Amino acid sequence: MNTLEYFKKYNLDFSTLPVEIRNTGRIDIVRWIRELDFKTFAEIGVDHADFSKLIVENNPQLTLYGIDPYLKYKEYREYHDQAEMDYIHDYAYSKMAGHIQDGRYHLVRKTSEEALKDFEDGSLDGVYIDANHEGEYPYYDIVNWAKKVRKGGLVMGHDFVRIRSLDFTIKDALERYTKEENINPWFVVGSSDKKAGEVRDRVRSWFFIKE
Repeated sequence: MNTLEYFKKYNLDFSTLPVEIRNTGRIDIVRWIRELDFKTFAEIGVDHADFSKLIVENNPQLTLYGIDPYLKYKEYREYHDQAEMDYIHDYAYSKMAGHIQDGRYHLVRKTSEEALKDFEDGSLDGVYIDANHEGEYPYYDIVNWAKKVRKGGLVMGHDFVRIRSLDFTIKDALERYTKEENINPWFVVGSSDKKAGEVRDRVRSWFFIKE
């Protein structure tokens, strides 16, 4: 299936970037993975594994790699100390234990940079980036994980938002990368002006189709 044609069913306005897909959220991403018949997918930044669980349990055809170092370091400010990170890792592992045992989920305790070495270029149907949102980390992850996705696959991520107090740079990284690589169109999941009754996550996701 041609991936861009799949999304045209939403009657999208391609005249401005990013292209917003109204009345959609992360629950729709789960469905897109299934309807596009993706077989291999990676989530960069697992945290408590809530999204991992949703993806795996609604995609019986899929093998999902959840990549997260659960490591406290100076440039990562969302949690307090290493003990808290270890606790969250154990929580996520327990939540996903059944799927780990049946081989459909792999919880990879590595940094994004370390885990890149485990995947050949073009080997994934898609990737969802939800790792360190600050400084140069978002741009680094987009550049390098996009290489691991096959042509026609999806490079996706969370937190399409600027939070200056936290130095969130996802928007800047996307604008920079899509301009450098001449990617047009690229998309945001949900509208900036939510209307009553529409689906829209509190913090939106984004994606582009690998060319």
